[in-house]
Amino acid sequence: MVINCPREFKDSQVCRFLRELFEQVEEPEVSINFNTLSFAAPYGTLLAAMGIREFVRARRQKNLTTLSQGLKSHSAITYLKHFSFFRFIGLEEGNHPDTGQGNKRYVPITTISAEDLDEYDGVVQERIVKKSEQLAGVIFGREADVMKAEMLAYCIREVIRNVFEHSGAERCVIMAQKWANGFAEIAIADEGVGIYNTLSAVHDIDSVEGALRLAIQPGISKETAPDDERNRWQNSGFGLYVISELGRQYGDFAISSNSVIFHKFNQDEVVEEVPINGTLVKLKIRTDDAEYFPNILQNIVNEGEKLAKDIVGARTSASKQSRTT
Repeated sequence: MVINCPREFKDSQVCRFLRELFEQVEEPEVSINFNTLSFAAPYGTLLAAMGIREFVRARRQKNLTTLSQGLKSHSAITYLKHFSFFRFIGLEEGNHPDTGQGNKRYVPITTISAEDLDEYDGVVQERIVKKSEQLAGVIFGREADVMKAEMLAYCIREVIRNVFEHSGAERCVIMAQKWANGFAEIAIADEGVGIYNTLSAVHDIDSVEGALRLAIQPGISKETAPDDERNRWQNSGFGLYVISELGRQYGDFAISSNSVIFHKFNQDEVVEEVPINGTLVKLKIRTDDAEYFPNILQNIVNEGEKLAKDIVGARTSASKQSRTT
């Protein structure tokens, strides 16, 4: 059986594709046709990569054959080869993950593990800051782009912190790209326990969708210890809230965990099923506003602290680090 890739590796198209793919997980032989693909973006690419890799793993355990076709180079295939997509899902095509250095437009599929952070000094959170600055500097390396790099580094940092502080995963995967229209997009994934399993231990949640909606509310954390204003790295639960508000107000945000994806932009919300585990976060943001980012960040945090007062179990003060770039 041949399963065609969607025309574009974008959120909803990838979700439909992965659902169709997993319907055939018991099929004796499945071939994934990439020739139908004409465009790919970081989050859709990473979502597809995580899903296909999980599909192949499940079939391999059953000794079933999974093939690929349509890998002749055209713009989308070349993009995926540069981004290490094919090697990541187990095909002998393109760059190896973690060996591509990226350039002034993108960061390819790159794994970040606790061991990778050992090259930096300080506590793990300080190491995450330095790694995030290094990644943001790949695509915003010019002196004129300092504010853009700081804004992107903040966003990368807050998502990676969630991985190492909450998910139980020992590593995560990141992709990033800037677009000619002034937007930058980051996609970060982990194969941890998922947001529902993390939050349901300390919050009253009855569904995965409910867990995703709660996770992006201000002051929501799995930690139950009281706020400590002296600790700049306290788990105040404002990181995902700030990221989701940046996406809603200045671009696009999505989060997928435990087989559900929640997509938020402007006043619109979309919830879909996607048959993969772990957690993926997307932020697409307009970098032309970078010089105003400190004020934007402060306004979002201030509003969040007001909202948190009416949320059961939420912390009402953001950590010092969540307030600053």
